[in-house]
Order: sequence, then structure tokens, then C-alpha cells
Amino acid sequence: MIPRRFFSQTVIGLNKRVESNKFVPKTNPFFDGSMEKKKVWEKKGMTKDEFFGKKYGHVKPEDRKRLDEKVNRQRRYREMKSNHLKQRDFDEFGRGPSITMREKQDYLYKNDISKGEESSVIDYVYGTHAVKAVLTANRRVSYNKLYVRHCKDASLIKMAERLGIKVENVAGRDDLNKLTKNGVHNGVVLWTKPLEIPTIYSLEKLSEEEGQYTVTFFDEEKNTRSSIIKNVKSNGKRKPLGLYLDGVTDPQNMGSIIRSAFYFGVDFIITSSEVSAKLGAVTNKASAGALDLSEIYKVQNSLRFLDRVRANGWTVISTSNKPTSTDLENLKTKHSKVEENLSKKYIELSDLGNICHQTPVLLVLGSEGEGIRTHVKIKSDFLVAIDKMRNDEDTIVDSLNVGVASGILLSRCLG
Repeated sequence: MIPRRFFSQTVIGLNKRVESNKFVPKTNPFFDGSMEKKKVWEKKGMTKDEFFGKKYGHVKPEDRKRLDEKVNRQRRYREMKSNHLKQRDFDEFGRGPSITMREKQDYLYKNDISKGEESSVIDYVYGTHAVKAVLTANRRVSYNKLYVRHCKDASLIKMAERLGIKVENVAGRDDLNKLTKNGVHNGVVLWTKPLEIPTIYSLEKLSEEEGQYTVTFFDEEKNTRSSIIKNVKSNGKRKPLGLYLDGVTDPQNMGSIIRSAFYFGVDFIITSSEVSAKLGAVTNKASAGALDLSEIYKVQNSLRFLDRVRANGWTVISTSNKPTSTDLENLKTKHSKVEENLSKKYIELSDLGNICHQTPVLLVLGSEGEGIRTHVKIKSDFLVAIDKMRNDEDTIVDSLNVGVASGILLSRCLG
């Protein structure tokens, strides 16, 4: 049962919305059908099929294909959102789809504002730079609303309005704090869909003359492959450079790496679909908006992917601390020979620049705790380490944060 207090607030909130003409539900006991907004084809006295047939009848086959793909994506997201909301409705009310539209509207607002929960179909991007980057890139399927409070950046609001996004001024800062889980939002929060990350299958051979390389993608839904030709971002000054993040699970570190990669001009970033930080609001904020501006892919089977990449002429370089002679002596297990063989793959940090100018490179960065998996090291052509400069016997601080390490390595690769 819904508490009387909740129902009273619902009716009061409904009346306020009606008076301001901001919200009129399609089905509500207080209104008759005459207030329902007619569809555009109904206004023209046409059926839905006739309207869209006339509107898109002249579209070229290639444009038709892209339009169909966009429609299918939107339908898929609507279905995902519908299932997600039905489950949330059931969890909250115990009645599932039988709740009224007014109850659902109040529930969505109360749930989103009060809990700010992350979702696979809803993303709250916050912070001026992050929101601006999302609107500039315009790569997301759809946008729901832009919440602002004392926003001094008029250009940001104009960008949202140009994209047809509703802008709502929020009275209290606490509402935005709850949406962002007390993140630094600067009075700006965008309610949108998560960024779609395509699945990569392989990196093909580099075309030396054209300064281009081909990326092959795998469509999980259709079980098909497709290829796209990409231009090297350095304009021929170097070969393409990509990052593969092997199990980076901290969203702050993930955002820091994406920010550095975008700043240095890295061509693309690949994450593991198995173990990886969520590319959501926290990562976006830490990346200062570089998330939506970067070429980011995900991979399903990293080891097979590395085999295909190496077969197509790409050099795989993994980052890993060098084992000391003491470490090798302490290895009394069956893995000692593996570690000894891996120790022969190490190159100097200063060699990175020369390699990146001679061959396309995939640079691998590992997780914060375990580092790069041994199997990935075995698949790598080279290993590289950032030497510790202290001469004392300190064993507590034995490595760099992966976000910091990425900046040092990329500066050497592209310097």
C-alpha cells in the first residue's frame, strides 16, 4: 500500500505541474482524452506507416542502413530501460507494471534525486567540462534532461537547447549532490544514456602510404564483423599508438589514463569487457570530458586479440616492474623459467620513442594491484619498466599509480 502522505504529495505535485503547463500525463483520472497531444501523422490524417514511408521514401540505401541501425539501437535501449524500470517499480511498490503513470513519475524523481544510483541504462554526467564534452561529441543515443543550479556558463545551456534537451533549474544543491553521490558537479548534471562502447575484433595491417589503419569490429547482437579505416592522429609523424588497459578497475585511474591519452594524441584505447572499471560518471569526471571525445573499444578475449594484432604487424609492449636477482633466486616453482624468459624481453624506457616511430604499437597497462597478467606478458613482444630512483631499501612504495605511470610512458612514446 502507498502511504496516504505519499498520495497527498503526489496529487499536490500533479496540480502544480498542471497549473504551470509543464507536465500533463496522457492517462490520468483528472483529465479527459481531449487534452492528449496528437501525433504528427494524426494531424495530417495519415497512418504512421504512410507518414514515415513518405518522409523516408527517398533515402539512399546506405543512409537507410544507418537509419535502421540507429532505430534498432533506440528500440533496444527503450526495452532495456522498460525492463529496468519495471523491476524498480516492483521493488518499490510490490505491484510491478500496475502502478499508475503519476506514481511512476514521482517514483523516478524521488529515486533518482534521493539515491543517485548507477544503472546500465541511465548515466548522470556531472561537471562543466564533462557535460560540455558529451554535448560536443554528441555520440550518445539520447539525452533526457540537463539539471543546473546557478550555472554561469551560458554556452553550455545553449548547446543543450540546440540538441533539444530540457533544461531544469534545481533549487537545492543537495538534489545534485545526491544524484552525483557528492561528486564535484559545479551545478551541472546531465541525465543521459551511457556511452556505447563497440567491441573490437582485430587491428589490421598499417597502410604506410596512406597513413591509415583498419579496425575490425564484432557485432555481438548480429554475430557479424565490420571494418572501418582510421587515420593516424599524428598526421604521418609517427605510426599509430593504442592503449590496452588490462584489468584497470579503479574509475579514477581509468579517467586519469583516458585524459592523458587524449592529451598526448593516442589513437585509441581498449578496455577488457571482463574486468574493467565502469565507464560511467566517475570515470568521465576524472577524464575531464575526454571519455566521450576519445576512441574507446572493448575486447572480449584479450589473448586471442593480441595474437591477431601481432600477426598483423603491431608491436605489443607491456609495462611491468623488473624482477631483481633476488626475486629470481626466490622463485623455486615451475614458473621460474617463465620469469627468467620474461626478464629477457625488457627494453629501456628511452627505446619507446624509436619503436613508436618504426612500427604501430599497442601499449599495455595493468591493474593497480596485480599488474599485467603473466599470459599477457608472454604474448607481448617487449616489456618496459619505470625504474625507481631512490637508492634506499624502501619496500613500501614499490610502484607508481597507473594513472601517473601512463603519463610518463606516453610522453616517452610520443616525445
